[in-house]
Amino acid sequence: MFRHVERLGRPPRTLISFDAHPGNFLIEERADEAPRAVLVDLDKMLLSSPSRPRARTTLYTSTTWDPNTSAVLSGEEMLAFYRAWIAAMGDDAEQHVAVPRNQPATVFWLWSATWCAKWQVLSGETAKEAAETSANAEDWSEEKSAAALIAHVAERVTHYLQPETIARVRATLAIKP
Repeated sequence: MFRHVERLGRPPRTLISFDAHPGNFLIEERADEAPRAVLVDLDKMLLSSPSRPRARTTLYTSTTWDPNTSAVLSGEEMLAFYRAWIAAMGDDAEQHVAVPRNQPATVFWLWSATWCAKWQVLSGETAKEAAETSANAEDWSEEKSAAALIAHVAERVTHYLQPETIARVRATLAIKP
């Protein structure tokens, strides 16, 4: 079966972060060189196409998640980021750009929306209820998280699931990198 999957002409895979939003990077200032972004949250790594974190980094639900780095990107800013990403990838860029080109962003947005819905349901559970739901359940009970974190996530989740926000994200998915 895997032989057939190999023939689909998928782009090469590399180690990526599934959680590459701006709040998960620190800017390292360097004396003799340009500053560089350093990923600091390494718990969601996987083998995939580099186009995935590129898409996640510019998605509205990512750029507005962390209050310290929150930014709403214009279409031109998104295109400028995509152009810079393609230039940085050099000769390898074309093999990593998904067809249709906005597919990775659509996948991340769908993941984000379903995560938000799941969080709304499970965050109200007690730790005991979460443990009974599944041995591997993510425990978002208030007993296990700081009140400020719960409030932040609740506000973001509510905002991301509003029809106006969904329409905003869908409009950005039409932007072709």
